This record gives sequence, C-alpha cells and structure tokens, in this order.
Amino acid sequence: MSSDDHGQDETLALEAGRSAARFSTEAGRLTSLVLNGHEVIVGPAEPQPPRGSWFWGSFVMAPWTSLIRDATFDFAGDTHWLATDDGRHAVLGLTWKLPWRIDGDRLVCDLGGPDGVAAGWPFGGRVMIMPELAEDRLRVVLRVEAGDQEQPAAIGWHPWFVRELAGSAPVELGLTGPVRRQHRDPDEAPTGLWQSVDPAERDFNDCLRVGGPTTLTWPGVGSLEIAHDSPYVTVYSVHPDGICVEPVTSPAERMDDLLRPGEVLDLTIDIRWIGEEENQ
Repeated sequence: MSSDDHGQDETLALEAGRSAARFSTEAGRLTSLVLNGHEVIVGPAEPQPPRGSWFWGSFVMAPWTSLIRDATFDFAGDTHWLATDDGRHAVLGLTWKLPWRIDGDRLVCDLGGPDGVAAGWPFGGRVMIMPELAEDRLRVVLRVEAGDQEQPAAIGWHPWFVRELAGSAPVELGLTGPVRRQHRDPDEAPTGLWQSVDPAERDFNDCLRVGGPTTLTWPGVGSLEIAHDSPYVTVYSVHPDGICVEPVTSPAERMDDLLRPGEVLDLTIDIRWIGEEENQ
C-alpha cells in the first residue's frame, strides 16, 4: 500500500498479486480497479463533459445518496436548504465535491468544513473509505460518522463498471431475487411503495430491493459478484458507456438513519472476481 502525489491530488494505491486498486483524494474516487488482470472500472472521458465527474470511476454518495428533491429537507423541526447541483435538486450527496485526505490506510472527508457549510449542511461529521484488497476481491467499508450534533444520514457507492472486457461479449446483469422496485408517481417522486420486477427485465434506472448479491458477467472471461450488507441497490444499466451497481443504505430520496453525536453508519461492499473456469 502506498500513496503518491499527482498534481494537487494524492493516490492511495493497493496491490495484491494480479489485482490493484487506486483511490484519489479527488472526490475520494476509486480511479482504477484491476482484478485478476482485468480493469473493470470506467476511466475518465476526454474531454470531461459537464458534470463529467459523475460518469467514471467510483465515488461515495453521502450524507445522502440519489437526490434531495428541491434541495430542501426538514429535520428536528427545522427546514434546511442545500446547494442545487442538477436543476432544482441537490444530487448524490456532498462528498463528490468536497476535499478528501489520506489518513493512513483510509480516506477521510470532513462534512463540517467551509465547503460543507456553504453547501447547506449544518451538522458537521465526516465520511471515511476503508478499503482492503485481496487477489480476487476488493472490500470497502464506507462510514458516516456524526459530529457533535444529531443528524440524518445515508451513504452509498457509485461505481461505473465497463460494458466489455477484452475477449468478452457485452456485460450481463444478474440480480438475486426476490427483486422489488421503488415505485414512483407521475412526477418521478417515490410513493413509499415497492413493486415486483419481472425476472427477465435488465434495463433499469431504479432503486431496487434485492435478496442478495448482484452479478456482472462478461461472457467468456469472468464475473463480478457485488455483495453488500444493505438490501438496497440502485442499478443504472441503460447508459452506453458503462453500468452502475450502487449499494446504498436507504432508498432513493431518503436518509433513513438517525445518528446521535459520535455514532456511525457503515456500509460494507465486497466485489469478488470469479474467473470463467470457476463459472463452469
């Protein structure tokens, strides 16, 4: 494990056999994940499109995940207004646009700094990435830690996986049932209801409730098994450049956990490579 300077950003690098992972202090982003010699994460586009940082690597979403509708939420009797990122909404949390630092073998983002306050988050706290790499897998523990105030919280990870590997057919998505989709009204707002998913469906831009790991298979090469200790995962499988499998602790547009001062919310994600010979 090592850290290297890249301009103003630093990199936390992990290696294990034919596998390697690189995390940048820019957005706390996983910029590369090689498992058994295969790069499975989408790299940056050149040039970057508007909001291009959303469309490559893997970044943390916290202290909320999908969006806060109208950039406004009520908590403990007060109304809070957040900075908008996408039209009128506050999107994908704060940690993709705040500074990160390397602290030993983890990365840390302070929510209570001037940038967090300017974005409308008054509660402070911090977010951590704690990665471990083995030859066939990457384990990542994501953590929200409350500061000296009670706060709502959710956390998730937003990885862009490649659609094809060398020698493979296009990636295939596999979900562990039972699978239910977060239902939305005609304005795309969640209704609080969940509806069953056709087992044959594979085109999603939805928060799902699943019964176990999600699998991405590159026929002829191998698979990734993506396991997490939350029943919720957002799947975005209709973008031409990559496929997202995003473990989250709360359904879209919600922060379901209440943290007292000093309490933590963890999300553990295991990404395991399964070679084609193991699938047979």
